[in-house]
Amino acid sequence: MLSKLRRWLREGAILLVLLAGVIILLDVWRSPQMPAMFDSTP
Repeated sequence: MLSKLRRWLREGAILLVLLAGVIILLDVWRSPQMPAMFDSTP
């Protein structure tokens, strides 16, 4: 019983890490970009 619980916890932790990685990658990929000539705008 304890080994089954440990396996579930390990698989849940791996799933959370993968999900967090995907969310961070999508957040970086979809973040708004500054214009190239941003410093010259009034």
